[in-house]
Amino acid sequence: MLAKGKDLTKWDLRKETIEYCEQDCKTLYYAINEFSKLIYLQFGVDISKTPTISSLAFRIFRVNFLRKNNSIAILNSLTYDFIYQSYYGGAVDAYIPYGKILKAMMLMHYILLLWKIIQCL
Repeated sequence: MLAKGKDLTKWDLRKETIEYCEQDCKTLYYAINEFSKLIYLQFGVDISKTPTISSLAFRIFRVNFLRKNNSIAILNSLTYDFIYQSYYGGAVDAYIPYGKILKAMMLMHYILLLWKIIQCL
């Protein structure tokens, strides 16, 4: 049986898997190499010094866009907790009892508490 010039009666899963993995690794290497060249030429940053894309973005920001006399703030625990809650805080729900839309008011007390904390900063 022939499919696109290959004899499928002599098909070997192990051989095909190894060929696939080798080609996949070569393709990934070339893609990373080209990405590395692009980042180095455009921003002067070596990607081998950063383990993640987010750390690479932060390094590019620090090297190219952060002024020498500026620094990145180190937050105290109260401010950090406040910002953390803004990302991972409560949920806002809407309920429709008897055809009227009412917003959940449980969050209002939390917002007022946060407002008091902001006023203390």
